[in-house]
Amino acid sequence: MVKPINEVESGFTLVEILTSIVISAILVLGIASMTGIFQDSFRSNKAVNENEQSVYLGMNLLTRELREAVSLDNGTASNLEFTNLAGNTITYELDQARNILTRKEGAGAKAVVANSISFDVEDGQTVSRFEYDAGNIDNVRLITIHLKGIYDGKQLVIENSVAPRNF
Repeated sequence: MVKPINEVESGFTLVEILTSIVISAILVLGIASMTGIFQDSFRSNKAVNENEQSVYLGMNLLTRELREAVSLDNGTASNLEFTNLAGNTITYELDQARNILTRKEGAGAKAVVANSISFDVEDGQTVSRFEYDAGNIDNVRLITIHLKGIYDGKQLVIENSVAPRNF
């Protein structure tokens, strides 16, 4: 069948189709790349937030238990041992080798309470430490806890002073 001369063909040429495919591919690759960047950023921020939360929760647990302690049995810059209302010995230790804060009740196993604790030295003192208001362990009325968490270059410094109620 012969087409009439004045009939116009409609549709896309091969060049137009190939051009649109190339432009679409570039857009899809750009969107996929941005999605990957956003996912990496989300994962990184999530890990930082989890470590910060770990330090906050460790500080809150330690503060709450220490406030209700009946006696302070032993205290150094990296170790805090006290007896709670139930008569159990609770030990918190700043483990410099593993950069963690651990908790142990009685003869039980140590549990990690906070991760990514920093033990940098500033002004001649380790930044993460326990401090006591008296030279003699029997006269302590105020205990100050310093924790510095570091993860992925971000720092979190928490300081809290606790006056045990039952000493």
